[in-house]
Parts: sequence; C-alpha cells; structure tokens
Amino acid sequence: MARAIWKGPISFGLVTIPVGLVPAQKSEVEVKFNQLDRRNNARIRYKRVNEITGEEVPSEEIVKAYPYSKDQFVVIEEEELDQIRASASSSMELEEFVDASEISGLYYEKPYYAIPDPAAKRGYVILRESLRRAGKVGIARLVLRQKEYLAALVPLENALMVMLLRFPEEVRLPSELELPSEDLEAVKATEREVELGLQLVEAMTAEWQPEKYKDRFREQLLASIEEKVRTGSIAAPAQPAAVQSEGEVIDMMELLKKSLEKRAASE
Repeated sequence: MARAIWKGPISFGLVTIPVGLVPAQKSEVEVKFNQLDRRNNARIRYKRVNEITGEEVPSEEIVKAYPYSKDQFVVIEEEELDQIRASASSSMELEEFVDASEISGLYYEKPYYAIPDPAAKRGYVILRESLRRAGKVGIARLVLRQKEYLAALVPLENALMVMLLRFPEEVRLPSELELPSEDLEAVKATEREVELGLQLVEAMTAEWQPEKYKDRFREQLLASIEEKVRTGSIAAPAQPAAVQSEGEVIDMMELLKKSLEKRAASE
C-alpha cells in the first residue's frame, strides 16, 4: 500500500477522525530521466555557488530570502518560518460545506485519498455518507509539506477524497483574458453552425470510460527505451502533420458537415 504523506485528524464538529493522506496519482508510472555527460555518461551534479566569489556555499550558510525589488531581499530565518508553521493547525478542520458544482475546475489542484485509522472507520463512514446524501463537499484547511492548503473533502464511491484547492489569488480567471464574447455576429459565426456543432457533440457523446484512454507518449517512449536497451538503435520518429496557417480561410460550416458525415459513416 502507498505510504501516507500526511497524518492527522479531520475535525467535524466535535468528532475527530484520524486519517492518512495517500496520493491518488501513481508516481511509479512517470518516466523519469537523469542528466548525463555525453562524453563519458557520468551524472551531472549541481553545486550551490556564490555568484560573486564563485565558491561553493555550505548548506548551513544558505538562507531563504524574498526579493521585494530588483536585487533587494528580505531574509527570512528558519525560526521565523517555524513560528508561522506553529500557528497553523495540525488537523484538517472542516469550516463549511458547499455544493460541489459551485467549485470551478480551475481551483482543483491535486487529489488524495483519506485513509481512516482502524479505530476511526465508524466516524469516517458517517462523514462520508453525510456528505453523499447532502450532495455537499467539505471545505477545510491543512498544512502539507510546510505549506497551507485549502482542500475539499469529497465522497467518491467508498472513499473520502481530499482535493487540494488553489487559493483565489493563484487562479487566473477567464475575465482576465482577451477571449471572444458570446456574440456570434462578432466572430461572424451563425446559429446554423452552432446547431451543426451541437449535432456533432451529440453524435460523439459516449459514456466516460477512462480505461480506454492510454498515455500514448509514455507507451511509445517506453517502447523506444526497451528497443535501445535491446539493440542500441531506434526508428526515426514520424514527421509531424503540416500545421494549417493562420491566414488560411476556414469554411467552418463545411468542416462541421464533413465531421457529421464521417461520424455517421462510421456507425
């Protein structure tokens, strides 16, 4: 079983439920690289050097500093950071409950499973079923790896998920970007084109089955690695498809019609 990266209680009113957080993402499937010197395949190592003297700096002489303006820093000592951390709660305190639909996908950052201690299963199930029947998610704060996070406690099948959330100041909203408005005429689009687009969406609608989607890049990369291990050679990569130039006029109506025809012919 995966190791818990955080342990502590979920506080729910007067109820405390000791849990451990286990990442929902499998890190072992990630393809990781080392950097080598091409000349002798030795690993590349990095040293922390003083930019003025060029000398390596011992770890005990390295401090954290915040750049408040160009080449101007405020040094923050570890003792000061420890005081700030000490003021944060060591538990995951539920502050309120909201409808899951109210939280935009922009705010979700990383999922974890909350695994209850053996003696806490009863409270765990009560909280999970309370959230499920109410159609709500719990909002809490927790300190994870020396950083405070906002989190949503979400029931999923027989688990409670802890979804780390971004704070509002970390999120760039659509209103901050130059995006086309809902006015079709402004982009010379027509209702008929939207209707054809809707038909295409409906024709391509299917039940979500995540298992049918594979990480093709990872599979091809691993196959290439295995081939190199076996023979030391690899096939030349395929040439990328030609990219349509921005200046080319696109007949959106015709593309949508052809997409629908192609979809109908495949059924």
